[in-house]
Amino acid sequence: PPSPGSSGFSFAFAANSISGQGGGERDVFGLDAHALGRSSELAMEEQVAFVQFAGNLARGPLSCPQETRLQYANWKRVMEPLGQKVPVFTAMGHHDRRVMVFSEDKQQGMKAPIEGFPFDNASSGALFQEYFLHYANGPSAELAALYFVFDGDTTQVNGEAADAISGSTPWIGAGGGQYTVSESFGVDSRFPPYLHNVYSYTWGNVGMIVMNSAYWQADNEDLISLSSGNPAGFIMDNQLRWLSFALRQMEEDPSIQHVFVTLSNPLFPANEKNEMGSWHGGNNQIRPCIDGTPHEKGIIERRDEVLNLIINKSTKAVALLVGDNRAGRFLPVNDRLPRYPEGYEQEQVPLKRTIWQLSAGIGGTQVDNHPAMPWSSSFQHVSMKPSLIIIQVDGDQVHAQMVHPQTRQQAGRIPLR
Repeated sequence: PPSPGSSGFSFAFAANSISGQGGGERDVFGLDAHALGRSSELAMEEQVAFVQFAGNLARGPLSCPQETRLQYANWKRVMEPLGQKVPVFTAMGHHDRRVMVFSEDKQQGMKAPIEGFPFDNASSGALFQEYFLHYANGPSAELAALYFVFDGDTTQVNGEAADAISGSTPWIGAGGGQYTVSESFGVDSRFPPYLHNVYSYTWGNVGMIVMNSAYWQADNEDLISLSSGNPAGFIMDNQLRWLSFALRQMEEDPSIQHVFVTLSNPLFPANEKNEMGSWHGGNNQIRPCIDGTPHEKGIIERRDEVLNLIINKSTKAVALLVGDNRAGRFLPVNDRLPRYPEGYEQEQVPLKRTIWQLSAGIGGTQVDNHPAMPWSSSFQHVSMKPSLIIIQVDGDQVHAQMVHPQTRQQAGRIPLR
C-alpha cells in the first residue's frame, strides 16, 4: 500500500458475478466467468490500485458446502491474473451463504432456509474465510449479551445501537438511548463468525469499511419467529457498534480524507431482486428474532441508525458501495431524499449532509420489474447493462465513473467531492 495520506490513484468497485443467461462462460458452475473476466481486464487497463467487490460471488444460497467451495475456487481462478497484480477485497452477499433448509409444511411447500451450522466450521462465514483471508480487525461475531442478560454476564444493554468508542464514552443513539460499553467486541460461539468478512483497511488517504448485510440470514420472514435469524439487510447490534468504532477511528486519523462503506444489500434498493435491502417494502415490522424474541428495532429504524453514523457522525464518509443486478446507478443520499413509507410513525432521522450510494453489478439476471420506491425518481446515470465503477482519488477530489466492461462505454461520471 502507498504511504498514509497519499493520493493520485484509482480503484475499481463491482459486485454480483453470479451466472445469468447465455450458457458457456456465462454459467461456469454458478459463476459468470465472462463478465468477471472482462471486468478484470478493464480494471487492469485502468491501472487501478485495488479492487473492492461487494459480494454475491457464488450463485447461492447453497446447502452443499462442497458446491460453495467449488464456486469460490472458480471465482478466484478467474480473478487470478488481476489478483497477481493488485489486492482484491471481497464482501459477503446473500448469494454467498451456506444454508440448511427445513420444511414447516411439506404439503404447502413452506421452507425455512437458515444459517448453516455448526457455526465454527459449517456456516457461511466459516466457508468464506477458507477462501478469502482479509484483515481480522472487525468484530468476532454477534454477542448474545447484547440481546439478553445471562447469569454471570457483566454486560447489560437494552438492544439500542452502541458506539463502543471507549469504556467511558456514552453515545446517544437515534432513539435517544444512552449507555456505556466496552472497547472489546467479544467472542461468542452462539453466532456465526464475522472474521474476515467484516473488516476495514486504508489505502493512501482512503479508508474502506467492509460490512456483512447478509449475516445470520433467515429467508422466510413468516417463519423467522420459529427459526430465529436475521432478515436481509439488517445490521445487527455488534456489527453496528463496530461500524461506529471504525468510523470514529478514521475520523480521528489525519491521514484519511475519504471513507467508503461497502455492503452487498443496498440501503435504498432499486428493483425486485434487491428490493429487500434495508427496505422490505417499507415494513418496519421486519426485524431479527433471537431465540424467538423479536428485536426492538425494525428494518427502517436500523437503516436510519446506520445512516446516522455514516452521514451525521462522520464528516469523511463519501459513499456507500452496494450491489446491483447486471446494472449500475448513482443515488444522492441527503435529507431531501424521500425515504419513508406512507404513514411511518417512528422517528424520522434528519440527514445533515450528502453522500452517494453507488451500485454496480456485472452479472446475474437482468431485472425488468422495478416497483416504485419513494426514492425511485432520484437515481442518476442509470444503466441497465453490466457495470463496473472506477473511483478516482486526487487529493481532496473524488470522482466516480461507471463503465460497461464488455464495450468500455462510459455510462456516467460524477464528482463525489
